Amino acid sequence: MRANQLAIRYVLISAIALLIDLSSYYLLNKYNVMGVSSSAALSYFVGMVAAYFLMTTFVFNTNLKIKKSGREFGAFFGSGLLGIFITYMVSSTYLAFFNDSWVLSKLCAVIASFLTVFFIRKNFVFHKRLHVE
Repeated sequence: MRANQLAIRYVLISAIALLIDLSSYYLLNKYNVMGVSSSAALSYFVGMVAAYFLMTTFVFNTNLKIKKSGREFGAFFGSGLLGIFITYMVSSTYLAFFNDSWVLSKLCAVIASFLTVFFIRKNFVFHKRLHVE
């Protein structure tokens, strides 16, 4: 798969996973299932699991002989945690220096996180799926 096709699929699947994450978060909070922080963590995890299965099916599925493994999911989840950390740090740094818009801080954070996590997943997490013949 060409790099631009891969990137387009990755963006689309990420958008679907984000929608699942936000929908889960909304429902957990609307029905007061648990606290806000717990809802955020659980909905992020639900979105990440959905992203993993969607990405291994529609984005990084170039060799069906490679079985999905716990190690692969662990690396996927770890890269997601790195994405959370990057989002937090970029947003905090932006607001510390500019303090003008929480929307722009989030936008910068999402872009930085998205690009970093995509690079890690493409080159490390799913490397074998992309390069094994």
